[in-house]
Amino acid sequence: FIKPAAFAEIKDEPSLRVIALTSFSADITNKISAKSLIAIPGSKLLAEDPNMKHLPTISSGRNQPSLEKIISLKPDLVIGASGFHDKVLRKLKALGVFTISYKITDINSIQSLTNRISDYLSLSTVSVNNYMPFCFPSASVRKKNMDPLLVVASFKPIISPTSNSWSGSLLRHLRIPNLTSSLPGSGQFSGYATLSPEWVIKNNPKSLAVITFPNANIPNLSDKPIWKSVYAVKSDKVKLFDYYGLINPGSLSSINVACRKLLAI
Repeated sequence: FIKPAAFAEIKDEPSLRVIALTSFSADITNKISAKSLIAIPGSKLLAEDPNMKHLPTISSGRNQPSLEKIISLKPDLVIGASGFHDKVLRKLKALGVFTISYKITDINSIQSLTNRISDYLSLSTVSVNNYMPFCFPSASVRKKNMDPLLVVASFKPIISPTSNSWSGSLLRHLRIPNLTSSLPGSGQFSGYATLSPEWVIKNNPKSLAVITFPNANIPNLSDKPIWKSVYAVKSDKVKLFDYYGLINPGSLSSINVACRKLLAI
């Protein structure tokens, strides 16, 4: 892309106004140039950040962002998630607003997004590795001969990430075997497999990573007919993971927390 020449000479004060439609792009932009970020999505991950908690929000929950509010803020750049924000990004692009559509598929794509935002702002990029030290462990810290891990993202139905998901890529990066890695995806979520109770009992996972969601109750697996006979449950090898980090990247901090907990299994 080609930026207006007027922007090229300004170095001290960021002159470009950025709206992030996701918590992740807001986190990245904030680390590159907090002064450039003018609006964010409503998110618990951003609400406590001193650099962002004062910023106006353009969406809440899984709702689409307000196009009218975005336009009223006169952004130069809007960053959204590929697939989820396609419609609003197309409309903004038609109005002459520069947009970045991204999809985080693995660790490398995080740095790629960071570089794209930095390039547009004409600012030095940041190394995301510095914010996720647990995701780049030394050889001595990496797991050796670990039993395959079953990540349970949902119990009704039983859903687990395959290799074609962010979660699957993170496990692969950390060299942690994923019990559902090679299964085909199902339904609209191509990176996730729906498991039958028979499959779970037959494969008898020795380690479980159970995803927790805000305001959702965690079932007592010892009381569930499907799970009470599973080795991981009988041996208390069940670890709880936040939705942000292992399923949805969320932020660099949440990914780092997920990596730390995975390495501790």
